[in-house]
Amino acid sequence: MEENAFVPLPTAPYLEQQRRWPRAGRHVLAQHDDHSVIVYQAYRPEIGHFAARHGRFGSGFSFSRMTWIKPNFLWMMYRSGWGTKPDQEVTLALTLSRVSFEALLRDAVPSSYDPSLYPTREAWQDAVSVSDVRVQWDPDHDPTGRKLERRALQLGLRGDTLRRFNTEILLGVEDVSDLVRTQREHVTDLARLVTPVETLLVPRDPAVAARLRLDAYDEDDVEDPEVVELAALRRYGLVPEVRDLPAIHEALDAEAARGMDGHVLKMRVHCLQLFTHGRVEDALRIWRAKASSFDAGCSVDYQFVCGAGVTATKANLRALGTPEALDLLAFVEASESNGGFEDWTPEAHLAFYRGYYGLDA
Repeated sequence: MEENAFVPLPTAPYLEQQRRWPRAGRHVLAQHDDHSVIVYQAYRPEIGHFAARHGRFGSGFSFSRMTWIKPNFLWMMYRSGWGTKPDQEVTLALTLSRVSFEALLRDAVPSSYDPSLYPTREAWQDAVSVSDVRVQWDPDHDPTGRKLERRALQLGLRGDTLRRFNTEILLGVEDVSDLVRTQREHVTDLARLVTPVETLLVPRDPAVAARLRLDAYDEDDVEDPEVVELAALRRYGLVPEVRDLPAIHEALDAEAARGMDGHVLKMRVHCLQLFTHGRVEDALRIWRAKASSFDAGCSVDYQFVCGAGVTATKANLRALGTPEALDLLAFVEASESNGGFEDWTPEAHLAFYRGYYGLDA
């Protein structure tokens, strides 16, 4: 490899990122996009400086041993003591193609026997004997070295795969020891700590995710409201299947019952999902969610109660005749009189949200 293809690492405040990361379970955290993935290794200066200069491994590097790559920066920092352990002073960020990284995940065999994947220990040993890639899950750690409930992945490479890694798979190498050194000073002041931007990487092949036993992404396991919002959207889709409506009803009712503690953006997504089905019987459920707190009132569109159209919704509320239905009817009629539904249609409102969430295509 003649040219180092590495692009400088984007970073972000650690505390900001921490809010977006799952607190527990098996997840692949990495800096990645549709085309590339960053992984980390740490070496003594002889090996690390050569690799950074040449974009490949050479002087001092052993191709007869297994080497381990780690997609999670903080997992690398735990292992290397933030670049202070002997022979781990130089931290390297390695760029791989997304396709190559996922191929390594596909070929990986657990480093210890897993009866859920192999019927016998002998079958696992046979798989180990013919694979050049190992996968190992260990407790992740925070910047101070405190053990977390979340698990961190690392991949071990050997043999022909390791040689191909050096000559074909590896796209770029960057010495990020300066970043490690400067940020090491902030480990006792996390408000100043920045780390490479990392998000959950989900393999494109569901079979690979199943073999790795990745845990499902749970929006209740993170704190960032925008992450919660998008997770709720991904779980059921903008226009859910009819079979998912009872689960959405339950989730929306649960959030509304939390009052001021409810996830307002999650409620907005669930109200929108119900709105797309245009069922008059959902109008009051959406209205209750909107009325559950001041923030929900500001976040949930009042138009969501009219997924069936203004005329059909008013007729249904009038027919119900309950105090709650008549209160909502009065609100809809007042909004209509004030021009809130002028030139408005459910189809146009849905089209707006398709664009809002980038779902036009």
